Amino acid sequence: LCFSFFIIVMLILQQNIIHHQNIKDITIISILYLVGNLVYEGFYARHNKFDQIDIPMVIYCRWGTGDIWSFVSDEKYFLPMIKIASLGYAVFSSNRMWPKNYTDATKDEVWWHDLLSIYAFPDIAKNFPNIKQHKIALIGASSGGMTVYQALRDMDSTILGCAVVISWVANMRRSHELRPELRELHKSFFQLTDENYYSRSVTGYFEKLPKNVPMLLLHGMKDKSVLVQDSLDVASLYA
Repeated sequence: LCFSFFIIVMLILQQNIIHHQNIKDITIISILYLVGNLVYEGFYARHNKFDQIDIPMVIYCRWGTGDIWSFVSDEKYFLPMIKIASLGYAVFSSNRMWPKNYTDATKDEVWWHDLLSIYAFPDIAKNFPNIKQHKIALIGASSGGMTVYQALRDMDSTILGCAVVISWVANMRRSHELRPELRELHKSFFQLTDENYYSRSVTGYFEKLPKNVPMLLLHGMKDKSVLVQDSLDVASLYA
């Protein structure tokens, strides 16, 4: 399924400043926003010293599935956003699911319609001042890397500047064979069909990725959760 054919109707419903005890000189705003008929919770981080100048935009794709490692599960998961923002970037991210106090719950579908919550950020950014609207960077680690791959596939590549993927699988079926616990987790979010394996494996849809957007792949050789071979497989496709 390719969301580039979807018309995304985006509306910001609510904004609130988050007070984080570990934040100094960085403002994080929670954003409740509507995409189509689905409500999502996102976040915007920016260092205060860059308030009056135009700065580049980063879409940070969080790791984890559902509540696991989500922003609402523990404030420490804001730290990657904070670090990126401290370098002078306007950083947007999403839980890819509903806020806990919202009644019409929108679930994390593990890279399906929930991806629209990521694709809406270029439009959301237009509601905030001093953000460069071109050469947007996509950054994701672990399962956030899958979000980056799919965003590359579906988003308008002319507004993207680069992409960074840190330690994520290239072939979901192989990953499930090697990690039965991951298979057990994922089957509660999506059916393990050929179509779903294909749509969640970058090796299956690689030809749809734009080759004019620079890609950086980072992976530790001693990674025991995700094979370094996965990143090598993607690198070989770019070669």
